[in-house]
Amino acid sequence: MLLFAAGVVVNRHPISSALALVVCFLGLAALYVTLSAYFISTIQVLVYTGAVMVLFLFIIMLLDLRALERRNFNFVAVGGSVVILFLFVTQLLLVLSKFEPGKAKLVPLADDSPAQQDVKRLGDRAA
Repeated sequence: MLLFAAGVVVNRHPISSALALVVCFLGLAALYVTLSAYFISTIQVLVYTGAVMVLFLFIIMLLDLRALERRNFNFVAVGGSVVILFLFVTQLLLVLSKFEPGKAKLVPLADDSPAQQDVKRLGDRAA
């Protein structure tokens, strides 16, 4: 999912970027499935991947896009971005290694827990 999210930013062709965003949305829906949030996963696929991305692609195709000009490769900007990326990843790993609550295991919710009952009550009200 992260690779396709980076592909959205890196791709210069707007249709390729939009299709990478579709795959990113599908990856997010799969993440919701792993978290047992099936309804949110379905809504993610139907609303965002289905409707919003079709609208984005329709607008992109309506635009009069000509061939994009190739830019010169800027070695200073690439070198600076690599240094910044390295510093960011180093800082992120340092913070995550010292975050103790993140290492705790989560216990599954009981069937009569308030979180489980909220969804059941919501379904009962809709019916």
